[in-house]
Amino acid sequence: MSYIEESIKKFQELPAEIKNAVGDEKSVNFISLIEKKYELGLKLPVILIAIKELDLRDLEEYIILKYGKTYEEAVDIKKELVFKVFQPILDYLYPDKDSARDLAISITDEEKILTETFQENLADIISGKEAIDIGSLNIRLVGLMLDEKNFKVELEKAIYKNREKLTHKTFTLEDKPHAPSIGNWLSDFIKWHGTEPFDSVVLSQYLTTSENVRRLDEKEKESVKKLLQLYRNIKFFPASMPTDDGEGWEIIPTGEEIEKLSKARPVSGPPKTEEEREEDELKAEEEQYGEGTLEREAIEEELDKKKKVRELEIVAEHYKQGSLERRALEEEIEKLGGDKK
Repeated sequence: MSYIEESIKKFQELPAEIKNAVGDEKSVNFISLIEKKYELGLKLPVILIAIKELDLRDLEEYIILKYGKTYEEAVDIKKELVFKVFQPILDYLYPDKDSARDLAISITDEEKILTETFQENLADIISGKEAIDIGSLNIRLVGLMLDEKNFKVELEKAIYKNREKLTHKTFTLEDKPHAPSIGNWLSDFIKWHGTEPFDSVVLSQYLTTSENVRRLDEKEKESVKKLLQLYRNIKFFPASMPTDDGEGWEIIPTGEEIEKLSKARPVSGPPKTEEEREEDELKAEEEQYGEGTLEREAIEEELDKKKKVRELEIVAEHYKQGSLERRALEEEIEKLGGDKK
């Protein structure tokens, strides 16, 4: 049994409340968000931390050594994992209360900071003037909105109350001049459309027909567009998200094109008989070279890799599609050059 198989077996043997805290659908989707942002695999280290094979306090060093990330990136990744994945099991990981307390991040404090940001310091974030890591901020916002039901409501209230000027041209509301604040822009759109869900077609219609928008230059029009996308992402969350599994989820629009997942799974590779035929060809080629030659060792290495991939694929089939265990195995298969099933 390989190290990863042994680790997954230990994970399966954990108490249900521990295993489910880090391996449920919400946690797995959240881990996937972080993986996509930083371009690395985290399913296996999460399992290793849960079974106490890897100390959470050493996660920065692990990330730096294994993935070549900077110290600052490693700290951010650890912070995000602690906040949304490991926080519920810190007392299990560290019975020493002081150690657990040092790692813990207050959800209440996080909510307060973010709500205040959305009520008082949102304009520069939307317009791009604020130098801030939108990707990390979006991960935290999505995580809180999934788990803290009141947070979504408080965030929506915060943007209604926001009095920061988003634009600078003349702005009217109910035929009277008003400040072009974030809250007033939302009021104008709601007066035009109502509070029902809306798509990009409706948004485009507003941006091309509103007298308030027509006065703006292209840069300020883009800011209004981003504000209304942000409003939609909050108010109708999670229905406003582009997928069901966390892929492409964001609250603050980044302007990046979202790569939507294909509904149909592509063929993962040639049939098994073809794989066997390929291995037979490699074995036949191997016989042409003498023991210890570079060519023979290269072929042996390739055959060994294919064997490991096949073994991991068999193990992966025992776990539910999308589970933490299966995704961890799939990541190892991809590293070895195999395909996810």
